[in-house]
Amino acid sequence: KRPAGCWNASARRVILIWQNMAAAISRITIEPGKRGGKPCVRGLRVTVWDILGWQGAGMTEAQILDEHPDIEQDDFPAVYQFAAEIGRKTKIG
Repeated sequence: KRPAGCWNASARRVILIWQNMAAAISRITIEPGKRGGKPCVRGLRVTVWDILGWQGAGMTEAQILDEHPDIEQDDFPAVYQFAAEIGRKTKIG
């Protein structure tokens, strides 16, 4: 049997996680005239796919931050969360 208040604590954690996800994704912008309408980081001309591609090619977050000073550390969780949401909605086959 669960202790009293256990569900409330769990619900608060879930709400906090969703708030953090919403805040992260709010850093991703889509503008029709910018980069072909691809999802960009905070209105910059850097797409979610650019960052993921650089990392896939072996760059670390630190290297990306060094080479692209407009990108902020907090942009990385937003990129990952956005990509995860797109991945969940994509069906193959």
